[in-house]
Amino acid sequence: MEKTKTCAFQANYHLIWAVKYRRKVLFGPVEVRLLEVLKTIADGHGYRLLTARVHDGDHVHVFVSVKPSVSVASVVRVLKCVSAKLLFEEFLQLKLRLWDGHLWSEGYAAVLLAMLLARKLKSTSTDIRSSECLPRKRQVVYCCISNCKDCAAVYHYNKVTVFIKNKL
Repeated sequence: MEKTKTCAFQANYHLIWAVKYRRKVLFGPVEVRLLEVLKTIADGHGYRLLTARVHDGDHVHVFVSVKPSVSVASVVRVLKCVSAKLLFEEFLQLKLRLWDGHLWSEGYAAVLLAMLLARKLKSTSTDIRSSECLPRKRQVVYCCISNCKDCAAVYHYNKVTVFIKNKL
């Protein structure tokens, strides 16, 4: 649990966003540099980047902790805008594959994670289905943004189950 002058908090978010047109451009040196850039951006803005991964070369999963006074939309905006600008400056071939100067698509998915779930997500990267996480009654919410098998995840928090499915 993190503390500020007036509060204690644990606000962990699993953020997912895709490359414009789902182009598979995040491979090799671009992928390595993107992960470095995301870490630098997070450190510079006071976010704590717990993990970041690129899947299938066309979308990014970021697990970040932020202060409750910071909105999720502003975190995503900062991460996407600054990373796109830096990657376009360093890798000119991205402009050939992605015209209009847009690296990222407009949307994103965000899931708020609890303290217990944060520990489990750090230990297992793909699927969480343990009996202690399963509530008796569940409300089901679907976030269908990724279509790779590695990204399927199930989150159980406060009687809400969120599925990141394999279909668009």
